[in-house]
Amino acid sequence: MERSEWKDRIPPEIISFFEAFPGQSLLVKGRPGTGKTILALEILRAICEKGNGLYISTRMEPRRLYVTSPWIRDFIPERNIINATQSKVRRSLGLEAHHPGRTRPIDYNTILQFFRVIYEEAEDMDNPMIIFDSWDGVLSHLNMEAEAAALT
Repeated sequence: MERSEWKDRIPPEIISFFEAFPGQSLLVKGRPGTGKTILALEILRAICEKGNGLYISTRMEPRRLYVTSPWIRDFIPERNIINATQSKVRRSLGLEAHHPGRTRPIDYNTILQFFRVIYEEAEDMDNPMIIFDSWDGVLSHLNMEAEAAALT
């Protein structure tokens, strides 16, 4: 299927939103299982240049993404899937080791560290599209849920 055909699967308002100006942000919030991740991946497939998508997972192991959505292999190479899950149990068991060419973990203790790592990952991409799945996971790791709730 051509990229233009994938655009037909996304509401035109979303397509025009992202195409109007570079650097747009879209926050998708909803209950688990409502299709937020699939929507984000479909938007990425429809709009983003191949290889310029960056997927940051804070809730589930990123390799599961290829199991649940194998079609994304054509759009998001493994090197562009960042494991931002922050499981102390996994780290204590040594399961966070980096494997070249495979999803890799990042470590962060502040929002600034988190964004610095993401910036470094996306720096060499031309107009990257970055998916955070999920921002709540970052805030939870940093114990900032109360501050975030006060802003909404």
